[in-house]
Amino acid sequence: MSFDIYGHILDHINYSIDNLAKKDKKLVHFNTSIDLSYFIFNGYDTQKSIDVIMKTILIEVSKKTLSVNEKNGIYINKLGIKKQKFRIRKITFDNILMAYHSRHYDFSKSVHPHFHFLLNEDSRVGKHFIYLKKALEEQAKIYNIKFNFMEEKQITGLTQSQQKALESMS
Repeated sequence: MSFDIYGHILDHINYSIDNLAKKDKKLVHFNTSIDLSYFIFNGYDTQKSIDVIMKTILIEVSKKTLSVNEKNGIYINKLGIKKQKFRIRKITFDNILMAYHSRHYDFSKSVHPHFHFLLNEDSRVGKHFIYLKKALEEQAKIYNIKFNFMEEKQITGLTQSQQKALESMS
């Protein structure tokens, strides 16, 4: 029995935009959250005001189109020098299930406001979701908030396994 991420995302949503066309393909999942302290610091101290901002961010990202300059192979010019080819690609976020969660699935504990994104494996959102992160970052800057992926990483000097062991204890 495998975990049904699609069902989990839709189970306790506050708001969603479901444009995912082919749910039978292999799906990939990305989620990100915002620490409540960013909202409180900027004067958004009610759940209703936080919900409005998070819904607005989700709606704006779903409408957004990014133009990105991507590498597109190498060619040899007339002088025999290798040159990098580039192309402009339009990135849209129209074939994604986007969901906003503001509460835990069983109401047992509070959670940071967070988004879930479920998309087909062949969707073009960049390696490690870089274009999706860029779209989210642009929207977050409007409200002076930061998603967890925008935070500076803490340098601990620990190995990955040591870090995971510590994280599992917290």
